[in-house]
Amino acid sequence: MSDVNTFHVYGGQLIDIANPTDEMIDIETIAHALSQMCRFGGHTNQFYSVAQHSVCVSLLCDPENALKGLLHDAPEAYIGDVIRPMQLHINPRFAVLDAAWQEAIRRKFELPGSLMTDDVKHADNGMLRYEAERLLSPPAVGDPWWEHLPELKVDKPWMNRFTFWSPTEAKYQFLKRFATLTAGPLTT
Repeated sequence: MSDVNTFHVYGGQLIDIANPTDEMIDIETIAHALSQMCRFGGHTNQFYSVAQHSVCVSLLCDPENALKGLLHDAPEAYIGDVIRPMQLHINPRFAVLDAAWQEAIRRKFELPGSLMTDDVKHADNGMLRYEAERLLSPPAVGDPWWEHLPELKVDKPWMNRFTFWSPTEAKYQFLKRFATLTAGPLTT
């Protein structure tokens, strides 16, 4: 392992970010890291984590894609969150790295196909717009970059009472959703 590529993650494991393997992937590490990361690069009117976003995307997906929706941003636990406009301007090697982590996560949890199905993309983009309208000051309404995103045309009861979770709550809810979708035990 090159010192330049190594990184200690929450669980204490030393990983090589340039060469992800299934063995490096740990659901508690993912939940913890995503619960600590604020969406929109922290430019929100209140803290809103990537973990909470992931739970919401999962809840919007069709049941067969719900776990993929929960895990769609899991690479960010290992390589960081890059805001979408910045993704268009950074070195294309980051996209290759993100794809390698997506693949390692997909293999770890034995998911068929890509994590980013059309269903997951639609839910992710819909949540992005929904979040932007509530979290950005001033709201993103009228911004051409946001206007191309789909409006959510769903009526989910939780959307009407949308609250913001603390990092501790976001981690718990992420792990609870994972346990529900995998019929596994809830780890904390």
